[in-house]
Amino acid sequence: MALFVVAFGGGEHMAMAQRAVGGSAVLGLIIAVGGLLVTVASFYLILKIAGLVDALKDKVKEMKV
Repeated sequence: MALFVVAFGGGEHMAMAQRAVGGSAVLGLIIAVGGLLVTVASFYLILKIAGLVDALKDKVKEMKV
């Protein structure tokens, strides 16, 4: 969220809102980057699992032949 706000303007309003509830812009940035890393890791694992399933299908086909 912080990256979106900085990229499209309005960062000073967001920083004031975060300070009002006790957060900071740095903390918001860390949470945003962490969320992005978790998302990328999830997609990586999904693709890896899909690759393993395809490999297992190929092995089963070889065994049946």
